[in-house]
Amino acid sequence: MMELFERWRRSARALALGGCAFVPLLGASGKEQAASELREQDHERARAARERGEVMALEEIMPVVRERFPGDLAQIEFERDNGAWIYEFKLINFEGRLIEVKVNAKTGAVLDAGGE
Repeated sequence: MMELFERWRRSARALALGGCAFVPLLGASGKEQAASELREQDHERARAARERGEVMALEEIMPVVRERFPGDLAQIEFERDNGAWIYEFKLINFEGRLIEVKVNAKTGAVLDAGGE
């Protein structure tokens, strides 16, 4: 359990220092370029929103998500939904299922969680 917490903590620190969003590379070179551009856009939007005080830092939100939804972090996206900034976490739980968790980036409240 401590090892899982440490992985989450390292992920949160890396994401917070790197801006705020992570999208894994998709494989083919065209997809890699698109993913890179998306990461850069998410990073810039998240940084600007944080500087304006519109969102909480990922470092503050990730421990709450980790506690409620244990598993391995697969992806984080930063997006606008109905005018609100949303962090969307994709996790692989201990049963191997993909869980998607949407969190209000301003309040840290979990808005929706479900598996695929």
